[in-house]
Amino acid sequence: GRRRPAVALLLDDAHAERAARLAAEETDGPSARTYLAQSRNFGARTRQIYAAADLLLYLTATDMAADAPQRGGLARGLRMDARLLRMPAQVGEFDGGGALEANATASAPAVPRIGFVGDGRTPTNYLGLQRFLREGWPVLRSLSPRARLRIVGREPDAHRPGERPRGGRRRCAAGEVHCGWAWSTPCEANTSACGVDALGYLSAAALRREAARWQLLVVPIFASTGANTKVLLGLQLGLPIVATP
Repeated sequence: GRRRPAVALLLDDAHAERAARLAAEETDGPSARTYLAQSRNFGARTRQIYAAADLLLYLTATDMAADAPQRGGLARGLRMDARLLRMPAQVGEFDGGGALEANATASAPAVPRIGFVGDGRTPTNYLGLQRFLREGWPVLRSLSPRARLRIVGREPDAHRPGERPRGGRRRCAAGEVHCGWAWSTPCEANTSACGVDALGYLSAAALRREAARWQLLVVPIFASTGANTKVLLGLQLGLPIVATP
């Protein structure tokens, strides 16, 4: 018969581990149970796919270690050489390459501004920011009572995992699960009084103008997806970055 070609898979996320972490963080019971089911399903499907592969390629050593339980002895894992993954800077996306200079020369506002960027329909974003609002933001506000948290991105729309995002069909109502960035946090009742400003989606040019007034960017993401692009954005804009490990 014909010789089967060698099969190599490039892995960009440890999906079963990610779903398990979301389940552990989720405070809504039905959503947590959905993530647990996804974790089990991802595990079974992943092992089936790995059995057909000869080599698994990982972007980082951390990803390769996290995926070890799924990989087992089914295929050999290999971390890719970082030199093959270098991404060219795309500062030009932010007003013709002037974003770094604009941010570096902007005068600091009288009110300290801390930025966050992310799509609120993605659980890694809204769960990470809600944890920050519960645990980190009160401490920061006690040290700097006038500080404002400036959130750029579509707001959480109360859809549960497995459901389609609502988009423009209808806005979620107060009290619905994950309706708005501050759901289940001390800031839920009055986000403005809590120092939180949800700005919604901004164009690249509007984002650059807004971020030029920030003192730092927070990236409180604990379950992979979303962290890398946020860090890249902060580096492109010349912002100090405070992130989870």
